[in-house]
Amino acid sequence: MELLRQLVGLLINLGVPVGGVALFIWLRKRMGPEHPSPIVVFLLFAHYGAWLVLILTIAFWYWSGMATLGMTYLMSAGTVVMLVLAVLTYKERARSIYHRIVFVASAAHLIPVGLVVLLTWLLLAAFHYGSR
Repeated sequence: MELLRQLVGLLINLGVPVGGVALFIWLRKRMGPEHPSPIVVFLLFAHYGAWLVLILTIAFWYWSGMATLGMTYLMSAGTVVMLVLAVLTYKERARSIYHRIVFVASAAHLIPVGLVVLLTWLLLAAFHYGSR
């Protein structure tokens, strides 16, 4: 049973990133000359790959210090990175389907983060006013 847990951890923490890099390379070869910046696309892949690793860790493995660091990045600096990408790609969204997908993927991150911030704010307000 312990071997199975270690194998699951290895697949989550090594298999997902390697698969993401392979998918990124395949997609970059498939895109034509009118493609978004490879740095922007790589940041999107890294960001959503981190979300995938975090979700798989929660579902199939155990919480660790690395998961905490990943969640902290995604909720803080990752949000800023995605906001900057959304602003930078806004004007180019009509150039091609790839540009549109890059813009939507950048902007879409702000929705769950905004919901988490709103929920946290509501819970803190409820505890604050409930304690009076």
